[in-house]
Amino acid sequence: MLWFVSGWEHGYSGVFIAAVAGCFFASQDNPAPFIKSFLVATLISSTAAGIYLFALMPNVHDFGSLAILLAVPLLLLGTLAGRPQHAGTVIVIAVQTISNITLQDSYRADFQLFADIALSTALGVLFAFVWARLTRPFGTLWAARRLVRHGWLSLAALADLRRWRNEADDASSFIDRIAQLLPRLAQLDGDRLALNDATRELRVGFRLLELRELRPAPAIEQKLEPVLGMIRAHFLACATARSQLPTLEPLRDTLEAALQDLQRDASPSAHRAAQVVHGLRLVLFADASASVRAAPGGPPPAAGLSPAGAHA
Repeated sequence: MLWFVSGWEHGYSGVFIAAVAGCFFASQDNPAPFIKSFLVATLISSTAAGIYLFALMPNVHDFGSLAILLAVPLLLLGTLAGRPQHAGTVIVIAVQTISNITLQDSYRADFQLFADIALSTALGVLFAFVWARLTRPFGTLWAARRLVRHGWLSLAALADLRRWRNEADDASSFIDRIAQLLPRLAQLDGDRLALNDATRELRVGFRLLELRELRPAPAIEQKLEPVLGMIRAHFLACATARSQLPTLEPLRDTLEAALQDLQRDASPSAHRAAQVVHGLRLVLFADASASVRAAPGGPPPAAGLSPAGAHA
């Protein structure tokens, strides 16, 4: 709109490059730093193109001299492009510099035209940077907190066996959420975000999904209700506080009491439920012992819990 109203003849260059810069980094949580690097690369390329076009190119009269003139910087840029930390900036500098030089069969440099297009391009990237700052100010921290909170709410919903859930969809959602969360956690300082190990929530989620797939009988579900109620309350509290809260000792006592109760039932369904509860116990309490005392009158520990349950 500014280009149209002002009637700037070469303002189209700024509109074009603003759209390119915005689209390139639209998928980032905070695109402003990347657009800032793009702006720096644009300024460097415009300066380099101006030096080449008005100071060096008048001395070029054949292909050999042109190749020699361009060989050193292009070889240097090509070497730096192989390093991931420099690849994006170097490619932008190389492409824009060659584009701004506009090689032709004869030397026809126009400083006014060159300066007009260079200024339009720089202002276009600057506009994209300011627009990103205004419309996308949240950053990686906000996105990570949002993903973690959504995960806690999902775990609280899974702990309610009375609500129907599609286990396959829930498993896919957990994996997808963790895949989006882990790269963001790597970009954050540990002191800035109180997040527990993301794989911990993933393990809790799969244990709860395993329990839902059992479709336990009402008698077994009644034994599990105190445990699931406390797990549901814990993750709802985490979501409300927007922070990872420590698991309380009453939950450990409830898990062990449920294990004792399930061990007294010799049915296969109770045996599998006991494995899941034991897995939850190990996930939620990293210092918990892998062995569980056999309940009075129940099967021995080796028969009551398989190694898979002990290491869930």
